[in-house]
Amino acid sequence: MKYKAIVIFAACSGIFLLSGCNSSGCTDNKSSIPLAGFYSYATLSPISVNKISLGGVDAPDDSLIINNASASEVYLPFRAEHDETQFYIHYHSRGIDDPAFNDTLT
Repeated sequence: MKYKAIVIFAACSGIFLLSGCNSSGCTDNKSSIPLAGFYSYATLSPISVNKISLGGVDAPDDSLIINNASASEVYLPFRAEHDETQFYIHYHSRGIDDPAFNDTLT
């Protein structure tokens, strides 16, 4: 369960550390899609999380962003027609590969 706590903290930290779109940032890259990173709970340094799938909750069509792969950063596109967007993280590692252990980011 320690692994899950690290990933939850890392994912939440990555989202909270994202800065908003300012006048130069959005016009330079023509995008306001946030980039979330995974961080170690113990050291607060960037980490790579192995064997995860990440996708949109209740999103139309195929919302899978990562499919059973490793990631240290991921772009999380917001649903412009909704007030909030949710993503799920599913773990494929032995012992936590049950959907009951999925995490949801809102």
